[in-house]
Amino acid sequence: MTRLQVLKKNLKSSEPRSSGRIMALNDLFFETINVDITEAAALADQAYTLTSELADPLGEVYHIRNTAMLEYFSQKMVGAKQKFQQALETFEALNHPVGQGECHFFLGLIYWENGDQTRGYESVSRALSLARSAEDRHGEAWALTMLGGFCCDEENYCQSLTYCRQANRIFHHLQSDEGLVRSLNCIGNNYHCLGEPDKALKYQYMALQIFKRYHNHQAESRILNEIGKIYHTLGKHGKALNYINDSIRVRREIGHTVGLVSSLLDLGDLYNTMQAYIPARDALLEALALAKQLCSHPKTARAHKALANVYANMEEFASAYEHHQEFHQFERAVCRTTAENRFKYLQAMHEQETAQREMEIYRLKNIALREKNDQLESLLNELNDTQSQLVNAEKMAVLGQVAAGMCHELNTPLGVLKSATDVGERSLKRLIEALEDLDAGSNRKRLQTILAALGNSIELNKTASKRIHGIGESLKHFAALDASAFKVTNLHHSLDSVIDFFKHEYEARITIEKNYGEIPEIGCYAGEINQVFMHIILNAAQAISGEGRIEICTRSEDDEVIISVRDNGCGIPAKKLSQLFTPDFSSKGNRIKAGLGLCTSSHIVEKHSGRITVESKVGKGSTFNVILPVRAKITRQSA
Repeated sequence: MTRLQVLKKNLKSSEPRSSGRIMALNDLFFETINVDITEAAALADQAYTLTSELADPLGEVYHIRNTAMLEYFSQKMVGAKQKFQQALETFEALNHPVGQGECHFFLGLIYWENGDQTRGYESVSRALSLARSAEDRHGEAWALTMLGGFCCDEENYCQSLTYCRQANRIFHHLQSDEGLVRSLNCIGNNYHCLGEPDKALKYQYMALQIFKRYHNHQAESRILNEIGKIYHTLGKHGKALNYINDSIRVRREIGHTVGLVSSLLDLGDLYNTMQAYIPARDALLEALALAKQLCSHPKTARAHKALANVYANMEEFASAYEHHQEFHQFERAVCRTTAENRFKYLQAMHEQETAQREMEIYRLKNIALREKNDQLESLLNELNDTQSQLVNAEKMAVLGQVAAGMCHELNTPLGVLKSATDVGERSLKRLIEALEDLDAGSNRKRLQTILAALGNSIELNKTASKRIHGIGESLKHFAALDASAFKVTNLHHSLDSVIDFFKHEYEARITIEKNYGEIPEIGCYAGEINQVFMHIILNAAQAISGEGRIEICTRSEDDEVIISVRDNGCGIPAKKLSQLFTPDFSSKGNRIKAGLGLCTSSHIVEKHSGRITVESKVGKGSTFNVILPVRAKITRQSA
């Protein structure tokens, strides 16, 4: 897809009444004006109408730029220059480098066509700098092409080829046919000047084929004239005459006076070589009149010199002497101006190359700085993750110490309680046996009541002892005090220990449903996996306001074990899901403030080569799925 087609597609897809559409119209105008000035004018009108309706300030200044370009392509140079200057000042006030670069580019063209190459070179160099600073590849390529033209005029053909080839590569990447043609034309001109006409013809014909496809008459006339000059160099005068005459015809039709002068001068030189002196004289006299009208001293001097040669060949020596005198007069003025411009050109060239070197150094420094920043950011993220893991590891270590202390403290009273219960039980048995030998009477009934109460108390002691023992075992299993190493673990036992240990936090209002399936035992760090289950189950419980339900399901699929914890709580907003496993996550409403818990859980599961997925709807609840491989490969970093 060519650049022109892309811009048309962008316009079609833009919002009907928007600033984006205004810019799409302006971009398409810039690309179209070289192809069809009538269509370009219609696009400019559409852009201005929409700009007026939306009161778009950037659209206003682009309207001035568009008007200036239309006047430039209509050969109204004075008006075009004034409007480009006006647009440039406004773009500068808006700090808009792309617009500034476009204005500098066209001002450079105007200076060049008026013979002021120094100011033209400076203006186009400024356009190149602005385009590069704004990363405007299209503007950069056009500026490079024009600098190539300046260097060619200054006979610096190697530098000109460098500029034009750089531009050609960019235009090829952008698929800009108009730009490709201009760069090919410039490359062809350089090869012609370097004495390689065959290469020059190759590039000019490539350019001509593209121009004919898009009916760009002004550019086509320039290529036709260049091909004619190359055939003149090769001595193929018939072909040269046909191409130059075609160029003159097109330039007369479109009113391109500057180009017409050049073609007439080339035609006069060709006729003089062919010894057709009358047609040569007529062509050169017309060129001289137009050159004076344009106030172009270089073209005027060239016309006088050519006429002096033609009149000398015609043996009209008085006219030849007159034109020879005029030629020397203009030549002195041109040489003086050329020398001044040459010095300024070389100075500007040096300054631009220095600026380019400085820009490259600055760019390389920025790249190095950006790489350092990326490394620092990566290290900072790694440090934050490590810190999060260390904090939670410390929390679990403390929890383990507390669990160990509690188990130790519980064991002592538990032993006493069990011993007292055993003694009481045996004493009760003996009392009952002794009671059977007593005579019936009132004391017997009373003793039976006391013994019944004692028996009931002993049963309560036994129940309490079992409960205390169960709490100790649950705490011990939850903290995995005896399973700090990687070992085969029954996940159902792990889930049960977590549910039992935290039952007091939710048993009054939340129902736990266990739907355990057939799952194999897996290798893992049991204490860490228990920590994951703790965070997820507590998260689910605290997401429920009032009474609710938590369903825990387990199943096995494709060498993986899946543990699903589903609640009917408040749910998590969609925009928060992406932040769920980052440190310090919190949510408004009744949702739990996860802190570092879910972040740590994610690290633990990833360490076990697993993953956690979440499904949630606000007001419906959430489902956390912990997926662990049956044969986990523990990552070295986490382990």
